[in-house]
Amino acid sequence: MFIFFYKVLPMSGRQPDLQKLQEIEAFFTRHHSTIKQDGIIDLQSFCQAPLKILWILREFDEISHARQCGGDIRYDLRTFAQTQYGNVAKIWKGYYRTYGLIAKISWSLLNGGQPPSKPARVLAQEVLDKIAVVNPKKWAGGANIDPKEIARFYQENKILLKEQIAAINPDIILNASGQSEVFKDLQPALPAIHSGSFTFARQQQSQRVLINVYHPNQKKISHELYWQWIKQGLQTLPDSPQGNDNTLS
Repeated sequence: MFIFFYKVLPMSGRQPDLQKLQEIEAFFTRHHSTIKQDGIIDLQSFCQAPLKILWILREFDEISHARQCGGDIRYDLRTFAQTQYGNVAKIWKGYYRTYGLIAKISWSLLNGGQPPSKPARVLAQEVLDKIAVVNPKKWAGGANIDPKEIARFYQENKILLKEQIAAINPDIILNASGQSEVFKDLQPALPAIHSGSFTFARQQQSQRVLINVYHPNQKKISHELYWQWIKQGLQTLPDSPQGNDNTLS
């Protein structure tokens, strides 16, 4: 049952570099007073998860809860994941269009490739505290995303972002930022494979899996097809690619 999944995504026992994460967060805060904090949503749950999952998105939504909590996106998602009553519906209303699909895919990755069968809100409460999320642009955006603006912020902060990703130390990275350069910078020497419109690669030394995917708030394909492309890509991805990997090792 889903033997391929455990072969492609072995349970590595990776752990984040907490000191480095604190240093990066402090640096961002000193140099950009308006940033919103991102990264590992709940440290204990993330460290205990059998698979370390990182989503790279684009920029923050301006959610009232995030403003009230010092601009920390992790507070909202952690509160949602751990709360069964009260303000859960209010928080979910602000996040469901993006985090509904993230919850479905993350739940499947954490459960051996099983297709998600529960409502997204239920899945979100089971998995959001077990993953990490980062944004190239650590500020809130407007009503519409400007890809050129995201690209500019990525260029200005790419070194720190790569350090943040390395310190989180994930098994699998899903680049949903819309910036293909993020994927290339993390894995400059491919081979890569394709499943649908998604691109897959594995770093040789670290064995970390990289996937270039649509943003989860996309409307191009169904959620079911989104997961099928990921599943098929992981089935096809070689165990030990040829070439050198000198990134995030």
